[in-house]
Amino acid sequence: MTNIYCWVATHVGHVREHNEDSFAVSVPAELSETGTWEGQLPGPHAWAVVADGMGGHAAGEVASRVAVEVLRMMLPGVRAKSDIIAALGSADWAIRDAMTQEPAIRGMGTTVCGVVAFGHRLAAFNSGDSRIYFLDAGGLRQLSEDHVVHGHMLTQCLGGSSRAPTVAPHLVTCRLQDDGRLLLCTDGVTDLLTDEQIEEVLRSSVQPAEELVEAALKAGGHDNATAIVLQLEAS
Repeated sequence: MTNIYCWVATHVGHVREHNEDSFAVSVPAELSETGTWEGQLPGPHAWAVVADGMGGHAAGEVASRVAVEVLRMMLPGVRAKSDIIAALGSADWAIRDAMTQEPAIRGMGTTVCGVVAFGHRLAAFNSGDSRIYFLDAGGLRQLSEDHVVHGHMLTQCLGGSSRAPTVAPHLVTCRLQDDGRLLLCTDGVTDLLTDEQIEEVLRSSVQPAEELVEAALKAGGHDNATAIVLQLEAS
């Protein structure tokens, strides 16, 4: 049986009043007082997802939470890429439905990235600029695709504008190598750390998610920062 070990860390940062990041993994994960969690995700269909909300006031927090709650229900049933697209479409619809019910949160949206594991095989997806990295003996590579133009304008997200565009996530499949590490994170991490810094932490740290978030805070912490690190364990 294949298991995946998981580390989670999240922090509001030094500037924002609310943490508009949300996350979920395929087992109940109650954060410690320091905003961290670690534990095993048993196979065969482990999954993890991170969302970074936007929209002002508490709206971003609502958008990311709604998206994660929908995906929490749907990701356990994913067996194909089409299932991932359907799950993201449902999350997008739920956010837009919430906006119709409450004018104060109209325009809210969220980026999202996630992975679903099938033994050693992995399906990764993202919409927006929350990233997924994979580290193995060959080095660090980005599996996600940034949906951004002009350096900061998102071309893809869930929710957002009043119109309902087609959800078109970036999707990729790969093989999760033994002892390789996978990182899911919000731009509160990647805007402040270089790929070289990320690789160094992933390669050496025994608490990689917490160390990545702490490094982002030391580099300025101007945004919420969330990281999930996964490592394959064969037993």
